[in-house]
Amino acid sequence: MVFFAPQVVDGAGQVFCLWDDDEFYRHDMSLSEWLYRYLLGEDLFGPNSAAFYPGPVKLRSLPMFHEDTPTVWYGPERGM
Repeated sequence: MVFFAPQVVDGAGQVFCLWDDDEFYRHDMSLSEWLYRYLLGEDLFGPNSAAFYPGPVKLRSLPMFHEDTPTVWYGPERGM
């Protein structure tokens, strides 16, 4: 699980991650920086938690109403 606190004492954001060992890990950075570094394969959930996915990121818009259907699209090729 990932939790984001957008405004803390110094005005910067903090990202909190809960990994398999039931411990929280805190990162003092914006959520976009955390996501970028996670997608690059850094250990951002805890020790030995890296998972690198070389393909484009799959995005999905969840339905807002019962009759809506999810929309799926892919980000650009990552060139990695």
